[in-house]
Amino acid sequence: MHIHYCKRQFNIAESYRTVFFPLKDLILLLRFRNEHETIEIQSEIYLNESQRSLPVSSHLVDDDRLNNTKPSKYRVVQQFFTNRKWYSYFYEKSRSKFTVNYLRNNLERIICIILYILINLGLSLYVIVYRSTVTKSNVLIVFARIGEILLNFNCTLVIILMLKYTILMLRMNKDLRKWIPLDDHIDFHKFVGRFITVLAIFHTISHMANFGRRTEHSWSTFMFTTYPDIGWIGGFTPLSGIILCIILAIIIICSMKWIRHGGHFQVFYWTHLLYLAFYIVLIVHARVFWKWIIAPFTLFVLEKIYSNLTRYSSDNGRTYILSVTIEPSNVICLYIHRPKNFRFKAGDYISINLPRIALYEYHPFTISSAPEEMSYLSVHIQASGNWTKRVYQRFKDMSDTQNVENDLIIHRADLNIDQATAEERQEREIIYCEEGDDDNERIVPDSRVHAEVAIIKGPYSSCARCVFDYKHVVLIGGGIGITPYASILQSLMAQFRASHIVCKHCQGHNYNRRNILENRFLKKVDFI
Repeated sequence: MHIHYCKRQFNIAESYRTVFFPLKDLILLLRFRNEHETIEIQSEIYLNESQRSLPVSSHLVDDDRLNNTKPSKYRVVQQFFTNRKWYSYFYEKSRSKFTVNYLRNNLERIICIILYILINLGLSLYVIVYRSTVTKSNVLIVFARIGEILLNFNCTLVIILMLKYTILMLRMNKDLRKWIPLDDHIDFHKFVGRFITVLAIFHTISHMANFGRRTEHSWSTFMFTTYPDIGWIGGFTPLSGIILCIILAIIIICSMKWIRHGGHFQVFYWTHLLYLAFYIVLIVHARVFWKWIIAPFTLFVLEKIYSNLTRYSSDNGRTYILSVTIEPSNVICLYIHRPKNFRFKAGDYISINLPRIALYEYHPFTISSAPEEMSYLSVHIQASGNWTKRVYQRFKDMSDTQNVENDLIIHRADLNIDQATAEERQEREIIYCEEGDDDNERIVPDSRVHAEVAIIKGPYSSCARCVFDYKHVVLIGGGIGITPYASILQSLMAQFRASHIVCKHCQGHNYNRRNILENRFLKKVDFI
């Protein structure tokens, strides 16, 4: 193998020149490929010993980089304000958006956003016309009433977006889930919450300015007393508005990401429960708000009652952990005893609470086991946040004595994958023999006093639930994101095993296709 001197061209002062590099300044990284019996050569070229930290690529570079100096401030400012700079910036930002494919793939989201904007604009226009022509109100009152009606609508919508069981039923309808972006309900809930904050500020400032221009009473009398008798319940509207602003500020601040993911999830959880006080005070504050909220809030309360009743029932939500597998790459798999009446579909997720980790902290995880697996549920958790790291560390640091005390089996796949796989297979066989297919023979959590208790809520649906409604699906995932597809793949394999037929005469093996895809359209699945 011969190595020659290397030539590279660089753009310097609008001209080109050839730069030669001596052989001693070439760093060759050789990697042998035994399977092809070839040598792959990669090179990084440096100018001299003082510039070892600056590799030179094969592209054209300017003299600032060649001299290892930073561009002057004048040049940076000049480049930033040139038309070409702005054109490149907006081109890069808009190149992947607002294309035909982008609009086609996000049509339902765009329609919902447009509909949301039109509703807000329509309500605002109604207030402007009514207050300007009928009541002849001043501008500040018009602004305050615009904020009022938009707050009524958005405070109702923010509750509707968290009706998880209602969303689960909507997802079962093919036509509705086609035109409603049900998977974005949490993100839209966050957006509406921020918009409520903006509207609350706008509404409050409008009323404060209007109180300042009135001469019947002083500004402080309007704001902090009930003497002016404003509102429909004892003149309590101004004071209730102050209380609402305080509650809303607490909820918004404690919902920030740096609090939720910064090890203070309990703060987020307990302060978010102030929504009950918020809506009660809001009904007292606004004369007509109860008409907006009565239907969705009733549905929300019914969902909460159902969730609380099933959460602590051993037949639905209260269960225990059978075994734990410590996987490589900071991933842990929990095998949870499946409650008697727990039903789900491939791709669903649940919210899990481990009281020995955090008493009131629930976190959502996708079920990675198949619905056909009646003895247990499995979830894979990656140690990335505060709560997940505590879960991972708790089971990883457990000794054999603690495992026996907690009636728990821990497999260390991070140390020996083959041994852990064999142990899991043997454990599954033992579970099948002990529990069988009869639900009445299952072990209930109350009989395992020292077991690692787990409380689950759900199941809740996701987009992966609908894979069996299409003829050809392509499932793309990587890392911990493949967990719903693991459930789908195991479900498909369970269906194939259930449809396995052995001929009595020739002992030939075959599969009953009717049992595999009965009442389903799925014919082809690609996993990427």
